[in-house]
Amino acid sequence: MIYGDNTVTHVWNEKAYARASRGHDLAQSMLTRILIRETYAPPPPSDDDVLNPDLQMTLELFIRMMDKRIAQSQVLDNPVICEIAKGAENTNNKN
Repeated sequence: MIYGDNTVTHVWNEKAYARASRGHDLAQSMLTRILIRETYAPPPPSDDDVLNPDLQMTLELFIRMMDKRIAQSQVLDNPVICEIAKGAENTNNKN
């Protein structure tokens, strides 16, 4: 390469250039990740999801079952869970 008299006052050696390039690439990569995450983030739950009593009951049953405060058979006997299971069976039968 040919440089003019006063264009380059300092030339980096290979190691310094590699470090600077890597730092730039890392910063660009993280900014790109933040941009993609903010752009394509899933929407917040709707009021229907948050306030749906069946959904909240199902979540509470799941948590209680995982903490071993309720038996699996009791969860499966719950009417809400039975309706969900019937809906899943109907969906599977259609496919």
